[in-house]
Amino acid sequence: MDANPVVEKHVIQIASSSGNACAMLVERALADPDLLVFGELLRLPAVAALATSHSALHQQLELFAYGDLSDVAPGDEPDKPALLDKLRLLTVARAATKSRCLSLDALSRTLRTSSRDATEDVIIAAQYRGLVEGRIDAAAGVFDVAAVAGRDLRSRDIDREIVAKLRDFLQRDRSL
Repeated sequence: MDANPVVEKHVIQIASSSGNACAMLVERALADPDLLVFGELLRLPAVAALATSHSALHQQLELFAYGDLSDVAPGDEPDKPALLDKLRLLTVARAATKSRCLSLDALSRTLRTSSRDATEDVIIAAQYRGLVEGRIDAAAGVFDVAAVAGRDLRSRDIDREIVAKLRDFLQRDRSL
């Protein structure tokens, strides 16, 4: 089990539930502002059963575990502001895993924020939550990423991600 007490709390609650009770607990977990990783929940048999009985909720959980806002069609964003805010934080983290220098304008479009200030607020919130570390360079219009917390990976993506990270490491190593 994960050493994160927030994850552990939800895993314990959900593992002993089923059906509608499990769905309610998953909704509660998604709404928990302190829960930012969801892979442990998706591995639970009770949650796997939701794929048929509560498919929309299961898909939403998968989105929060593996996806970001770019995986959501405009207009289909989470209807609860707190969930949309959380998905924006996770989107910043996902973008930071792909590039060490993020354009604020491009990130604004991805986050669907109304202004650069709103985008900077999301980045700052992601920093406070420990999802990313870096520096916003407003003059250059970029967020320079220093570090990023890992996100959940689908089992089928693990090998591809590891190979990509090793290639990236070797590329940086050769340039030193």
